[in-house]
Amino acid sequence: MRIQVLLGGGLALLTACASGKPPVLRVAQPAHLSDTASIHVHVDDTSPDRPRPKRRDVAPRWPSDATVAASAVVAAFVIGADGRAELPTVAFLESDDPAFERSVCAYLQVAEFVPGRVAGIYRRTLVVMPFRFAWAPATWREPDMPRYLALLRTTPRSELLGSLSGRRGCPRAP
Repeated sequence: MRIQVLLGGGLALLTACASGKPPVLRVAQPAHLSDTASIHVHVDDTSPDRPRPKRRDVAPRWPSDATVAASAVVAAFVIGADGRAELPTVAFLESDDPAFERSVCAYLQVAEFVPGRVAGIYRRTLVVMPFRFAWAPATWREPDMPRYLALLRTTPRSELLGSLSGRRGCPRAP
């Protein structure tokens, strides 16, 4: 079985294979968002300094327990200056099925990103990234990314990070 997954605002169209069931995990609430001064909020997908996946051949896997034929998950999370997603900061903004959230979380545990830069310096960067899952590209529902980017641009940083802290985040191993 082959599926297509589109990552991060059209950054990469990837093909992945079906996987087994993920392990049983507990839900952890997003954390580490209280240090607002250390987090740069990314809003420009055209900037060469934007955070982006390092590899285009790694993607979330289609969950074996999925209940729908297509899904979109929109996650906000911090990419550290080391290029790794900070899992405690993941907050789901949009999701159709928890199985796809678990798949995104498993992907973020191993994904490597080109970190965001500000004035040439790698910084912890808050991003909003869509993950689209579908049997065929024409079947997925496009998330309203312009709305999310507008919120990033217009919401004061402390208010924005505070609102993300209250959302469901990635599971954490027991």
